[in-house]
Amino acid sequence: MVRQQTGVIDAARAAGVTWVVKVSAWQPGPDSKLSVGAHWEIEQHLRASGLRWSSLRPTGYMQNFFTGDGGFTHSGALAGPYGMGRVAYIDAYDVAACAAALLTGPLGGGDAYALTGPEALTHEEIAAKLAIPFHDLTPKKASEDLRVQGLPGWFVDDLLRLYADMAAGSMAEVTTAVRDLTGCPPRTFDEFLANR
Repeated sequence: MVRQQTGVIDAARAAGVTWVVKVSAWQPGPDSKLSVGAHWEIEQHLRASGLRWSSLRPTGYMQNFFTGDGGFTHSGALAGPYGMGRVAYIDAYDVAACAAALLTGPLGGGDAYALTGPEALTHEEIAAKLAIPFHDLTPKKASEDLRVQGLPGWFVDDLLRLYADMAAGSMAEVTTAVRDLTGCPPRTFDEFLANR
């Protein structure tokens, strides 16, 4: 992912592109795990590229609950070590609207925008909206289930750290960035479900 996206940035610069809006991840940093750390590395490359840039940092996508075998609900239940942590999931369409507003509007560059939906929900509340069972797994049970799927231990350990952060509320912040950029409020989870 890092090689691909930094290659695109380099190719854009070589082709004379002057303005890049990158879709990143929530709170990327040099010590972040999995793809979140990769996004941080890519953002650093973009900042150093000399291009005009902005970075969109969404929490998590509402669409992830329905993305086939990789979806959060592919087993017919919402299961994971979520605890009562709230997440302000965002509709991918709102992320796209923010990118369009930046690329076509008068806003400058060099900014990172934390994008969220308008409400922070627990996974138990989301399961109720989806009309499916919710199973709050212990980290140990989640680890066992992930390892049975053939995931490597280091990946499972990093994923469990991300889950622990989520359960502790690291994705509960609700921002005004979508409204600030587009002039429209972000979609609620109910509106997302109604338009799916």
